[in-house]
Amino acid sequence: MSARKKICRYPGSAQANQERMLQLKKRLFDLYHVDFTDTSNYTKTIDTTDKNFDQVLEEFEKFIQTLKNGK
Repeated sequence: MSARKKICRYPGSAQANQERMLQLKKRLFDLYHVDFTDTSNYTKTIDTTDKNFDQVLEEFEKFIQTLKNGK
């Protein structure tokens, strides 16, 4: 079991969220022919789990610097 507790105060909300995500995924795929949930479509992904805004920004800035330096 993960460290995070699964709390569902609204029955059916998880399923509704999954359905909305599937609809969004299909709509955007139909428009742009790209699956935005496929991480291979991205140069960099940042796991924001347990990170605050400043930590995410710092990681992003380091990545941008590597692009500027050609590394």
